[in-house]
Amino acid sequence: MARLRKLFRAQSLVAEEKLQGDAASAKQMFVDTGGRILKDYQLIDDTAELLIDALLGTGLDRAVTGLFADAIAHVNKLLIPVLAIDIPSGLNADTGNIMGCAICADITITFIVLKKGLFTGLAADCCGTVIFSDLEVPNKIIQAISSKEQLLVPR
Repeated sequence: MARLRKLFRAQSLVAEEKLQGDAASAKQMFVDTGGRILKDYQLIDDTAELLIDALLGTGLDRAVTGLFADAIAHVNKLLIPVLAIDIPSGLNADTGNIMGCAICADITITFIVLKKGLFTGLAADCCGTVIFSDLEVPNKIIQAISSKEQLLVPR
């Protein structure tokens, strides 16, 4: 996201007390490049060029509630294009089920492997156009972590 900050006037809504590891590092890079951290989802600027959704990740296994649900509802009311990182927040990566509520993204960019939940359940209502990058992870590793399902695509 820090790299995208250089291309767009960007703001980020962060649940700071929970950040660790890569997420904490990404937040710091975002701030270091001039990104603005918002403490309240209601402060999201509805004149932004793009909203990047990285609120919740692929490990979501319970219903979205509380402030996260409120933030998702607020974002879905805005007339801003939404780019979801890896999977729209609130969507189960394995089943495609909406876990209480989910971001309605215009584009979802997903990495390393295609998540089954991007193409099943109610995913079509949430993902928009799905873009995939394997990040040049070696095929041997991808095969080891991929599920056995296969995706049939049009020729």
